[in-house]
Amino acid sequence: MLPVFGGISGSYRTTCKPLPVPSLLGFSLVDGRLNDNPLALDFCGMRFDSPLVLLSGCVGFGEEYTRVEGFSNRDVGAVCLKGTTGTARLGNAPHRVYETPAGMLNAIGLQNPGVDRVVDEILPTLDFSETR
Repeated sequence: MLPVFGGISGSYRTTCKPLPVPSLLGFSLVDGRLNDNPLALDFCGMRFDSPLVLLSGCVGFGEEYTRVEGFSNRDVGAVCLKGTTGTARLGNAPHRVYETPAGMLNAIGLQNPGVDRVVDEILPTLDFSETR
């Protein structure tokens, strides 16, 4: 049975496959095949070798994690880079991060180098051969 999600436009069904449940022996089924990687899964038609996903707050445009010695994006299933705009933006003026009793609040303002720099200079330096 497929999960049902409610949204602003009403309920809809996804075409996602149920996530595999790793066995105690360290094997799981991916696409109906026995898989020796217990973390691997298929989600919405995409294969991931790990359910771990690095989000943009951790990795920015991908340059940040390349500076961590011993870390590879192959250690995670996917990497989500920051959003970008057509032209470079400096973002909001300081102060952009505020501490509140409930936690941190930020208003960075889409600071980014622009889509041309991301596509031409940043993305070619990142290795996504084994990561989505």
